[in-house]
Amino acid sequence: MFSTDSTKRFFGSKLGWPVLLLFLALHSFAQTYRAQLPIPATTDPPGGHISILSTHPAYNYQLPSVPLNEARFFTLIGGIMVIPKGDREELYIDRNNNGDLTDDGEPLSFLYSASEMVVQLPNGTHFHDSLFYVIQRKPYEPDSILHPMLDREGNLVSVVAKFWARMLSDTAFNGHRGTFYFTHALDLRRGTIGIDGKMVDIGVALRGEESSFGDSKNILLVDRNGDHILNPEDVTEVCKLNDVFTLFGKNYKVAELDARGAWLELERTTAMPTLHYAKEHRRQIDQATTDVGSTVEVDSTLWSLILTSLDGDTIRLRDYRGSYLLLDFWGEWCKPCVEEIPDLVQAYSRFAQRPLRIVGFIRLKSLTLARHMIKEKNIAWPQVPLTDQLANYFQVQTYPTYVLILPDGRTSIRMALVNIRFLTKHLR
Repeated sequence: MFSTDSTKRFFGSKLGWPVLLLFLALHSFAQTYRAQLPIPATTDPPGGHISILSTHPAYNYQLPSVPLNEARFFTLIGGIMVIPKGDREELYIDRNNNGDLTDDGEPLSFLYSASEMVVQLPNGTHFHDSLFYVIQRKPYEPDSILHPMLDREGNLVSVVAKFWARMLSDTAFNGHRGTFYFTHALDLRRGTIGIDGKMVDIGVALRGEESSFGDSKNILLVDRNGDHILNPEDVTEVCKLNDVFTLFGKNYKVAELDARGAWLELERTTAMPTLHYAKEHRRQIDQATTDVGSTVEVDSTLWSLILTSLDGDTIRLRDYRGSYLLLDFWGEWCKPCVEEIPDLVQAYSRFAQRPLRIVGFIRLKSLTLARHMIKEKNIAWPQVPLTDQLANYFQVQTYPTYVLILPDGRTSIRMALVNIRFLTKHLR
């Protein structure tokens, strides 16, 4: 402790007051806020992925000494074997990811009376981490979204079963109940954080396989508009973990993040917002935007796709061949997508005799909002739920994305924005 005399001498010196002011400044701007992230959640749309139960494992696993005549297999991070047993299915899970299903303890029981179960798996090579997966026989969704996918007995409707058979290269798959699960990773840890007397939803989402929550490639989600939705597709609510971002008129950065995603700390800072994520997103859009004077060859398999719309109608893309076909990849949550709807509605009417046909591929976050928007904005063309598999097939990374296929069925123009002027020029 300083004595009274030494304190007087210190503050009477040339360095005393500047040092004190620097100390106070550093501590005033280093205020931190901690958020617990106790809730595992998913960034996937409902029913977004199916795992087919196969009669043979994908790899040469060491199997336990149990009757295998009814065994079925599928893979999440590691292998899983499913054995029917009375009123349940027993799941043998390769928890330690070593290719051996005999050294992982007792199997998990999945009662037939249950719709879903949550399993914990090692996260790739991060054996100290783990990732939760949800396995569902039937998603917890309203009938309006399940009806186009499932019948009353829990079988996939024919067109959906055929779609997944093609996407997963399993021609024997028929979509009957008991031959598949709906699966998705709980790749988001979320919670709330108190800042200046206000509670804000916040979370960290994994990006890429074999990733721990502290990896720099992951993203921070901040509910800036107060709708309690953490949407990784909404660029206004996404930051890189090293971004400086603005909230309630002040700037913050991630000071510390638990590698397992259990908690994070934000620190108030005087640094300017960095916009690393927004700039990267902008670069992706620029890369995805093809020069309007050039054309891209259409993959011939596109014309064999058979899809199901939100209304349960069958969409055969071959029925549109010979027309100008505009594929519209969008989401009801995407502000730039919504802003372009009036131009699309106008074009759909003006160029109907060319003919111009449109098929929307919607990345759903809220079915209720999507249906309301489709009705209120007079969107008359069909809307197909955009799954991860479809997004990969069409190489969609940003929203909106448009692909205009010319009447020859072989050439297309890919772009990030469309308007009446563009369509007038190209729909000759």
